[in-house]
Amino acid sequence: MMFHLFRYRLKALLGDKKLLFWLLLFPLSLATLFKLTLGDGTDVTDQFSTIPIAVVVEQEEGSDTFLSTVEKIQNGENPLFLVKNVSKEEAFSLLDDKSINGIITYGSSIELTVGKSGLEESIVKSFVEQYKRSNAILTDIAIHHPEKLENAMSMLTDGNSYLNSVSLGGESISSNYQYYYALIAMTCIYGCFLGTKNSTDVLANLSPLAARRTITPTHKMKLILSDLAAALVIHFAEILLVVCYIRFILGVNIAVKPALFFLACFFGSLIGICIGQFIGAISKGSENLKMSISVAVSMLLSFLSGLMVAEIKDMIAQKAPIINSINPNALITDMFYSLTVYDDYTRYIKSLISLIILAAILLIGNFLVIRRERYASI
Repeated sequence: MMFHLFRYRLKALLGDKKLLFWLLLFPLSLATLFKLTLGDGTDVTDQFSTIPIAVVVEQEEGSDTFLSTVEKIQNGENPLFLVKNVSKEEAFSLLDDKSINGIITYGSSIELTVGKSGLEESIVKSFVEQYKRSNAILTDIAIHHPEKLENAMSMLTDGNSYLNSVSLGGESISSNYQYYYALIAMTCIYGCFLGTKNSTDVLANLSPLAARRTITPTHKMKLILSDLAAALVIHFAEILLVVCYIRFILGVNIAVKPALFFLACFFGSLIGICIGQFIGAISKGSENLKMSISVAVSMLLSFLSGLMVAEIKDMIAQKAPIINSINPNALITDMFYSLTVYDDYTRYIKSLISLIILAAILLIGNFLVIRRERYASI
């Protein structure tokens, strides 16, 4: 019985040409535009220019060595930092104007002040922490092995390149990857269109097809699950095509761990369809209205995950992290990102479990709403 329902639902969904555009052709077109405008960005050191910072000297002793070290740090063939040696008042004025990314105060201790959290600020913070560690090592060498102090000083100020374009997992990464990840997450959530279509076709007051399906003695949960399975097969296949197009045709090095990457895509597809079925069940009105709501929801979730503005997701993580923890798009992109950057799968598993829980809640909610539908006549 379930296979019979699944087979005919599969045929019905494949006959909808409008859904084919939104679920496949639109993501492919958008991925192509990303490639033309962003490229694959395989070298992270090309993603930003020299970082402007201010250095405030409160203690003259050792300040010349510190300034020399900061100025000699390299980003490839270019200086990593553009150093402005100014007073504290002027430094904070520059930071307020966003003319610099941070203030390093050199005194009895070395302190860092930044105006926001971002890639450039993280690099400055990493440098300051490394310098503190190196300074502690030099102090220890000066006390116990003073004859080796000159060599140690030379190693500290030799101006070696400070950046390496590899992740913790050893793969090349790019800040542009998050746009491709957000695009795939958006494609997953576009499963809500199929889900909305599924819900519409079990509400008898919306279409003759739904009326015929409703008067059958088939249990509502069987209808919901068979519809979900048919939509999942179609949508997951389309996601595979989108990922393969980005990876092999456009040449963007995503899906470095294919099995886990496609597992994330599968559950991303599942949550997208469940969102659509839930929206279709709870919203009142015509099928077009339900589809419009699905479009609005999917675009809002995509925006919050960083598809349009990359900094949005990090800003939300700082100000309202609960939003990222329940935003399916953010969870999906987190799974992709963790596979690229980390060898540890803790973050991936946590996001996967969150997706499964959200999908289960939406599916149960969909069933409870559909089951309570009653009609005076059909």
